[in-house]
Amino acid sequence: MSEYIILQNEHNPQYGYAITWKKNFKKMNYCDTFNSYGQRIGCHDAECYCFANSACTFAADCLSAVIKSYPEMAAREHNLTGVTEAEEMFCLFPDNRIDIQNFIREWEKKNEKHATCQAWNYWDGSNWKSVITVHEYYSSSELGWFEVEEEEAEKILKELPTGYPYIEGIHETVETENFSFFYSRMEDFPWICTVE
Repeated sequence: MSEYIILQNEHNPQYGYAITWKKNFKKMNYCDTFNSYGQRIGCHDAECYCFANSACTFAADCLSAVIKSYPEMAAREHNLTGVTEAEEMFCLFPDNRIDIQNFIREWEKKNEKHATCQAWNYWDGSNWKSVITVHEYYSSSELGWFEVEEEEAEKILKELPTGYPYIEGIHETVETENFSFFYSRMEDFPWICTVE
């Protein structure tokens, strides 16, 4: 099993392949990745089911659960329009506050849902970026990046130069029988190399 991962971009196949370390990729929440502008995706854009996403019904569902478990709080329900954070909810229930806080925290742990993905977050010299290869809901054509077939990867890795080449200047290309391996010192080049 190789320590490298070889990727291809679904949207730009003409750019060839990109090689990096497998260990760069981790299973993480999609909301913890970054878009092409360097902005964190966040729970709202990732459509997570949690307090941090005010566009979902999480807070309303939590409130319903509180009222179901603490019927004496039903009289205060009209005060809860627009409440989206657990802390706001706590303030509205001064009686039994500790019990309700504990109930809400437990309910939140049990019910919140974040989409997961296999991703690599890296700094490109000016912004955080993410390469996502596997997502719980999206296909590789929607994500852009996918891991190449094992047979193709083996062909490339057989010709991958050993060690890192000496780079005089900024870039270096190492030609082999079937491939060109492009190396760069540029900060915005996250790969070990790209391959054509």
